[in-house]
Amino acid sequence: MLALENIDVSYGNAQVLRGFSLLVAPGEITCLMGRNGAGKTTAMKAIMGLLPLAGGQITMDGKNLSDLPAHKVASMGIGYVPQGRRLFSELTVMQNIEIGLMARGGANSAEIRAEVLDIFPRLRERRDQRAQTLSGGEQQMLATARALCLRPDYLLLDEPTEGLQPSMIASIRKVALQMKNKGVGVLLVEQRVEAVLSMADKVAFIENGEAKEVVSVKELRRDTALLQRYVGV
Repeated sequence: MLALENIDVSYGNAQVLRGFSLLVAPGEITCLMGRNGAGKTTAMKAIMGLLPLAGGQITMDGKNLSDLPAHKVASMGIGYVPQGRRLFSELTVMQNIEIGLMARGGANSAEIRAEVLDIFPRLRERRDQRAQTLSGGEQQMLATARALCLRPDYLLLDEPTEGLQPSMIASIRKVALQMKNKGVGVLLVEQRVEAVLSMADKVAFIENGEAKEVVSVKELRRDTALLQRYVGV
């Protein structure tokens, strides 16, 4: 279980997360939803050690991650696909993937490289292209492939469908479901309601940095009032 327990996070003097708690189970897709500025990306950055905690703790399968730097968090089995992809734009597809393999430590590199290229065959076709020349959907594939090089136990996806056409959204959905079926816990930040309903198991709502209701997708389909209350759709 990936657990955020009553965490506080600030940017300078501005507190963004206030006693925020969240559980992400193995083999389950949890979607974190809320309005812009509610603290969704901040929660992900806190998990990855990119922002310090002012209170509370973060654990993964009982191991305390709260004070670890980002590279240590990644090496422990948490893959992160940030909003905006954050690729090395001047490097090729394969060079970006190699960086993902380096973050894991280099063991079984050839096997893992083949695995991620099997998941995203289009990247194999574009292996020598610079990342900046790829389409938005292909860049999202590459950012996800880089995270999968860790063979993560938990995968964080921040707005993975943003700006993508339907066929690319379907590809990202397929990968998220594949990871779930392998027992990986997926934490998804997503604003597209149809994408959430098609892949998530449960939805956790956040408002002004505080945890609100957690409901199953089945419940959410029956009562969409929560979407209006916390997301405004």
